[in-house]
Amino acid sequence: MRLRILFLMLILFNLTLCKKQEIMSEDEDPFYSDLEEGCYSTQIDRNIKEKSQCITKKEDMLCFNILQNSKFSRIDQVLKNTKWTSPNFQEATLNYYINKLGTITVLEGGPLRKRVEYEKIGKGRIYKKNESWIYEQFCEYDKCEKLNFAIEYINCNVRYYRDDNEHRLFLTIGNRFYDHYDDTEKRKFLSIVLEDPVKPQIENGFELYLVPPPPK
Repeated sequence: MRLRILFLMLILFNLTLCKKQEIMSEDEDPFYSDLEEGCYSTQIDRNIKEKSQCITKKEDMLCFNILQNSKFSRIDQVLKNTKWTSPNFQEATLNYYINKLGTITVLEGGPLRKRVEYEKIGKGRIYKKNESWIYEQFCEYDKCEKLNFAIEYINCNVRYYRDDNEHRLFLTIGNRFYDHYDDTEKRKFLSIVLEDPVKPQIENGFELYLVPPPPK
């Protein structure tokens, strides 16, 4: 009898411990910053004026502000009235211009074209359905991918490119199957880079699932 009671107490203790760990995991801050990367790490190469312009305060970092909007379901505020390009931003193969209404114009660019010469190849929109934000994209002549997914995953990162002396903002939005790399049917996402360089700041970013990802 005593052994049975001890066994039950052990099970209860393990369940309680697992629950505490689960709560700690849910409350874990996904935001990170790195003083050793970005403009702060290049102070030796910069003059006093440039040093003072380096953003090191958490509340002023771009990804931190995007994280706050994402947590409070203000994803439209992140994307509306912005201009983005494809991850190979120096080539600018595809470009995404989003107006203040959330309407998307998809443009084909390239290193040999000026921005005014970009060709419209598709359109899309960002809208809210029930409690979820939806990203929708249609393309002409199969020049880009047709997309329609709930925005359930967000990844933001600001990186410094020393050769160009530029800070760039990278953003990925996707559905809850984002980390299911082998399941291309379910895994839907869009990776983009802000078209213009951003203000000098230390490297910062986050990875956030707005809903729990499904088990693999």
